[in-house]
Amino acid sequence: NYYKCSHVDKSVANPEQIICEDVPKYCSGMAQCTGEVISSIVDVLFYSQRLSSYTRTNSYTLAMCGYIFGAGALVKMVSPNFAKMYKRKQALEGSYRMAQSRLKSNSESVAFYKKGILVEAKTIEQRLPDMVS
Repeated sequence: NYYKCSHVDKSVANPEQIICEDVPKYCSGMAQCTGEVISSIVDVLFYSQRLSSYTRTNSYTLAMCGYIFGAGALVKMVSPNFAKMYKRKQALEGSYRMAQSRLKSNSESVAFYKKGILVEAKTIEQRLPDMVS
């Protein structure tokens, strides 16, 4: 549960972000992915069947499938690792939100401590450029 992740376990750095943002993003992404995969499979089966019925041979169908898989492999090799980039972006956003949340929850203590405002401002100002760039 949230309390255990936030205060006891400490293995999850930003449980607020994971619960509030990552879980809904994951669910909507999986729902969209399922629809796209099913649609793609049906399209490949339909076009393969139609192509083989028009040509009465499977050689064109095999050539089409080879082209599709070859193009997919080429795109996979050439494109950057978007998953790694997205994971880094989420970690930086979570770090920034955690600093904001910490400031909000400890605002009274920060206000009474003479250098507290400077320390917290420095922390947030360091995390913001990392997140934006």
